[in-house]
Amino acid sequence: MPGASCPSSGYLIRRAESCSIVPATRIARDGSKEKEGSLMDDESDEVRTFTLSEASSLIPRLRKLLGRVSSQREALVDMRVEIDRARENADQGGGSPLGAAYLKHLMSFSEAVQEIESLGVLVKDFRNGLVDFPHEREGRIVYLCWKPDEEEISWWHEVDTGCAGRRSLTDDLDCGEGL
Repeated sequence: MPGASCPSSGYLIRRAESCSIVPATRIARDGSKEKEGSLMDDESDEVRTFTLSEASSLIPRLRKLLGRVSSQREALVDMRVEIDRARENADQGGGSPLGAAYLKHLMSFSEAVQEIESLGVLVKDFRNGLVDFPHEREGRIVYLCWKPDEEEISWWHEVDTGCAGRRSLTDDLDCGEGL
């Protein structure tokens, strides 16, 4: 099951299993398409894809959620030394006065990440808020790429190249390739 690792402890934060209905074309990894709005559970091999317009419409919501991810991550990192000390002493009763606050921040961080992932958006970097939107281009899946310091979605990359392989959407449009 997909998940995110906690930025301060390295523990895996697992998504709750769920089914959701999302209005978008789905493409199975084998390349076959499904009808819009079909049920998809988190364990399937299907990937929700976004048009540029659909992805762009999520930017205001993602800005808020990624702001929450960032602030909760910072709080967790700030508590790391104390929490690590408590973990080292766990066999002796451990504990920390920050324990309850740490759990509160961890839950808020996890819930924000889960909400982003439930939209079909992939969180690639918690620190910078980098996210990818699966997108169908010329019969294959690529990623539209965005981070909160960018005004709009202006980049894309192949699934296997990551952010380092980002290409400008405008360059492709100028060349007649279009997305």
